[in-house]
Parts: sequence; structure tokens; C-alpha cells
Amino acid sequence: KKEILGLETVAEQMGIFDKIPYETQAEDLMESIYEKEEMQELFNKMVSQYKEKDIEGLHDMMDDYFDTDQELELLLYDRNKNWVQTIPELTKEKSSFIGVGAGHLGGEQGLINLLKEAGFKVTPVV
Repeated sequence: KKEILGLETVAEQMGIFDKIPYETQAEDLMESIYEKEEMQELFNKMVSQYKEKDIEGLHDMMDDYFDTDQELELLLYDRNKNWVQTIPELTKEKSSFIGVGAGHLGGEQGLINLLKEAGFKVTPVV
């Protein structure tokens, strides 16, 4: 019976892709289609690192995966910074569970570090 909210709207999520050139998006899509085995291997490695709780390893994979720093900024870091501004209001009056993709957690600009810098106590759930 918990209220379910989002850290961002669908429109905000889709708006991110408007900032990435369509040619780049098309190339990324074609790469995922034509390099199916490599993409499956990458996915399996991500799942393995997630299960091993290797948040920093996962972040490093994301960093290597994105073709440009702009994609990393748009898809991960900018959103993390926005969420750190949103989370205090969402958690002010009641206990909360916040779920995000694991790629958002690690690194200097990852959500865990940004929340700690904002004064939050961050505890992993095992």
C-alpha cells in the first residue's frame, strides 16, 4: 500500500534521446542487432557483476560501453544529479524505497556517492 512515484517522468526520459543525434542512436541500434553475441556477452557480464555486488566494476563497464562522454553524461550522470535534488523531498516525511538501474550507482558521479555527499546514510540491501 505504498505510493509509487517516479524520479523522472516518461517525457523527461524520452527527452534525453532528443539530445543524442539520431545517427548515433541508429548506429547504436544497428550495433546491438548485428553484434548480438557480443551484446549477450556484455549483458551476461553486467548481470554477473551485479550479482557479485561489484558496483564499481559495473560503472567501469558503463564508462567503456558508451561511445562518448556526452552519452554517459546524458544517460547517467545528469540524471543522477537531478535525482539527488528530488530524493530529499520524496523521503522527507516517510520511509522510502528507491530503485534505479545498477549502472547509476557506482563512480564519483554515481548515485551512491552523490547521496553520501548530500548527507544521506546509504546502506546496501542484501
